[in-house]
Amino acid sequence: MGCPAVFDNLHHMTNPSKEGLTEQQWIQGYATTWKEEDGKYLSIAFYRLLEGILSLEVSRSQAEITANTLAEQCMQTPAEKKRITSRIEQYRQAQIPLKKLKQ
Repeated sequence: MGCPAVFDNLHHMTNPSKEGLTEQQWIQGYATTWKEEDGKYLSIAFYRLLEGILSLEVSRSQAEITANTLAEQCMQTPAEKKRITSRIEQYRQAQIPLKKLKQ
């Protein structure tokens, strides 16, 4: 079609691909669909900044803050609240990895 593609990280998070590529790999692939007339200079700067951010190590405290913030928005039932709160506490105590916290 000739249109520049945009990576939707939220869609990717909820519907991961079967290819098993990282977000950074997808973004690099999508960046190749942009031409100079599409505003490539700004998009390249944006994607480079995003790649840099994605490559940073996430601290346990940062992940816990983010998880608590998201949990406040997502918890609808007492059972969900108990499950999510328990998982965050397990992560805080280093009993589970970040990947398990995200599930």
